[in-house]
Amino acid sequence: MAKAFLSDSSKGQYDTEQIESIRRALQEFLEVCADALNRSSQLINPDQIPFQKELEEGFKAMKVFMETYLTTK
Repeated sequence: MAKAFLSDSSKGQYDTEQIESIRRALQEFLEVCADALNRSSQLINPDQIPFQKELEEGFKAMKVFMETYLTTK
């Protein structure tokens, strides 16, 4: 969604208000994911630590990717 609606190539193709709504929703999504990862890290068993680390690395990569599109230009 970020790439499809918030990229420079799609600029001007969609209603500005709707684009801002998508931007806010994706920012909120990132916040909720970060909160879920924090809570998960407090609740997991020791044998789940490798999986938790994978989730955290995946989240970091997604956040870096999405921040490219979420910054207002």
